[in-house]
Amino acid sequence: MKFVLVWRKRFVTEAFVRVAQGTRFTVLPQRSYLLSEERSDFSITIVPDVTVFDGGTIVSIVDAKYKKTESGFANQDFYQILSYGTGLNCARTYLFFPTSEYATDGLILVKHSPVTIDVRRVDIADSRCVELVEHAARQVLAEAYLADTAA
Repeated sequence: MKFVLVWRKRFVTEAFVRVAQGTRFTVLPQRSYLLSEERSDFSITIVPDVTVFDGGTIVSIVDAKYKKTESGFANQDFYQILSYGTGLNCARTYLFFPTSEYATDGLILVKHSPVTIDVRRVDIADSRCVELVEHAARQVLAEAYLADTAA
């Protein structure tokens, strides 16, 4: 369990914070947001690992996961990131996994939703793992920039 927290906090979250410095983007790690409407009977909060802002707009959401289930993807990870994207009105979401857990990166286009889930892998066994996570973070920020300039 300790390694899972280190993977999420140290390798992924801190990489995004470092890479965003000096850019137009602001990264907020582990911030709580209200998922439910104020008039709801229940209050539900969400806490993405990384929320990327461009000005006051959320442009990307990242969550780091460590393990898949024996049957493949853990659906709850995808439900979770989909709820983040939907609740925070952000179409670009990312799930980061170690390369040991999946064979390829990939994009999931969600039916009847603008939210996409981009699965990214990082080789945490590589001695350059911090550099690799920072490279992946730069790619996410570059994609947010390109999406904005194309709009």
